[in-house]
Amino acid sequence: MMLSSIYLLGASCLGFGLQQLVVSTSIPHSFSSVVTPAPLRFSKRARLISQSYDQFQISDGVSGNCGSKAEAVFLRPYGLTQATLAAGNPIPVAIDNTDLLICKKMTRLAVNAEASFNQAISRVGGAKTAIGNQLQNGKTCNKVLKLTGAVLSLQF
Repeated sequence: MMLSSIYLLGASCLGFGLQQLVVSTSIPHSFSSVVTPAPLRFSKRARLISQSYDQFQISDGVSGNCGSKAEAVFLRPYGLTQATLAAGNPIPVAIDNTDLLICKKMTRLAVNAEASFNQAISRVGGAKTAIGNQLQNGKTCNKVLKLTGAVLSLQF
């Protein structure tokens, strides 16, 4: 007797949880000795990667696209956007405790960086100077980053 077996295998590709359907046909089985495969164990891997502030900061470059830069850091790993995050709970993805801890750590690093921006702006004569204005723009991008991380943390 020939039976067809269908298995759902978990695969992780480029950080996205993809599933692959594998169909196996022509597996000889007799009704008296049907072998049931062992249950598959799926493990969820964190989607955020713990990084230093220098690795994920968005305060350099053009300040007009801070929202999309913050989205790339905190939301794209989950396939989310600012709009889906603003829609409220529940967000349409499962996020584990490791992700929460990493998100909180990265958000805390962005909060701590704000004090450095304030000191640097004061040292150059305030936000009305050319360099102070650039630092103020960087501080604004940092605020967008920290708030995006904070709102995502609240969704867990």
